[in-house]
Parts: sequence; C-alpha cells; structure tokens
Amino acid sequence: MAESAPLALNAQETETLAAWIKQRGGVDAVLGSLLSNTRLPEAARVFATNMQALADSDAAFDAILKDIGRYLIAMCVIFLHLRGGVTLPRLKAMLSIRTYVSPGRARALLHFLCHLDCLSEVPPANRRDPIRYVPTERLMTAWHNHMRAVLEASQIIEPAVGRVLDRLDQPDVFTLFCSNHTEFGFGEMRESHQELAFTRLFLHRFAGSQIFGHLLSVQGAGEGPLPGAAPISVADLAERHNVSAMHVRRLLDAAVGEGLLRYDDVNGIVLEDAGRATARFVYATQIFVFIAAAEKTAREIA
Repeated sequence: MAESAPLALNAQETETLAAWIKQRGGVDAVLGSLLSNTRLPEAARVFATNMQALADSDAAFDAILKDIGRYLIAMCVIFLHLRGGVTLPRLKAMLSIRTYVSPGRARALLHFLCHLDCLSEVPPANRRDPIRYVPTERLMTAWHNHMRAVLEASQIIEPAVGRVLDRLDQPDVFTLFCSNHTEFGFGEMRESHQELAFTRLFLHRFAGSQIFGHLLSVQGAGEGPLPGAAPISVADLAERHNVSAMHVRRLLDAAVGEGLLRYDDVNGIVLEDAGRATARFVYATQIFVFIAAAEKTAREIA
C-alpha cells in the first residue's frame, strides 16, 4: 500500500470540518446546519444526478441501487472486507443492518452479489469454517466512484471536503473513509425514519429511490420547478429504470396520496412543495454523513 501524503488541512478547514462532528446528535442538528443552507438544493440535485450517471454506466451498480437491502449489504461487505474479511456470520452480527435485512435475505443477497460479479466465494480450508467473500474489482471500483460522486455533491456545502476527495485514490484514505462512512451512516439510521413517507413510499420499493432521485435531478429541490424542465411520464420512468409501468404508477399514486407529487397535464409528474422538502431532508441527512466521515478521515490520516 502506498504511503499517503498528509491531508494538510489548514486551521480554518480543520475547525470547519470539526464543527460537523460537534453537531452530531440527531436529526435536529442535521436540520439546523443543512436545511437552512442556501446551497442545499444544488448539492441535492448534483447528488441525485451523479448517482443516476453511475447507475447508467454500470449495470451491476444499478442493480444494487434498485433495493435498499442490496445497497446496505454491499456497503457492509466493503466495510467488513476492509476490516478483516467478509463472512455470513460477521455480516449477520452487524446489528444495525437487521432493521432492513433479515438473516435469510442477507445470505441470499451475498449470492446475488456473486451473481453480479461483485463478490467471489473463497471456500474455507476447514469445512466447519464459514465461506469467505471477497469483493471483486468491479465492486471496489463502483464503490470508489460512488464515494467520489457524493463527496463532490457534499463539497458544494462544505468545500473542505475536497481535501479528502482529492486523496480518495490513496488506499489508506479510501479505507478510512469507507469505514467512517458506514459507521456514521448506521449511526444516523433511526427507527423514526421508518415512519417517513419517503422511507415507506420510495426507499422500500424496488427502484423507488432511483425514481425519486430522477425527479429531483430534473426538477430540483428548491422552491419551484427548474426552468425548462422536460415533462416526465410514467412510461419515461419505467423505461429508464427498467421496471414496469404498473409498478411506477402504483408507487407514484401512493406518493400523490401523501401529497409529495402531483400529476400535471403540462409537466407530467411534478414534485409538490412537500416532496421538495422531503428531498431536502433526505439528501441533507446523507450529505451530513459524508461530511462527518470526511472530517473524521482527515483527522485520522493527517
């Protein structure tokens, strides 16, 4: 492993990033520091657009993003790989994941990642030992691109994140950042989040978060639709995200019923004010995790 150059944050950057860690403590802190930030709508849109581009460029990563369980298993696989190795028992021992993935589904998703050529199985030397799983270059590259894509969006809110982003190609920086991102990410998962309309309507439905992200990338998370935004139809969303039109229609109808979206004769599917507010909250929470992970990484590596 190549030796990394120091991150070399200056005093102001160190203090700025450290402030994000000091705010850690829950949703109120995230709302106070990010929801009032005038650049949040831009950062959220870049976040959604970058993730959409990654999915378009890699069919395997697109398949992972289709489902929250798949995504979390992939994240935990990277985390465990960087911390001693991946086995099913180690994966099931991660308590935070049980909110989203049952032990039986965890096993099935490991096999699914193998099917995608994102994991390879290593038979144990002793038959009583568990099978080890090793991320392939395809998964490691996809995850690196994912971390970079969201750090680029987070940098819009906090420029000092760029110090970590610039050195993400260095193996020890990448290892630390991925570990910190997973720890902070699970730290921000709360039971109360399960009651959010976004969680119920989009996060737990196949391709739901991608469909919501597509709407955001086209229409923005500001106070109104972006000028010149092209109309969006059910057929457009179904074709782009490789799901049935019926599935999209049911998902959107449920979101309309919750007041997040509306159907419009001119613009097709439109985010309501409540939908834009939901987008700002959802992406602010995720951006907070990335900024906090960047601060901790910078502090540990410097």
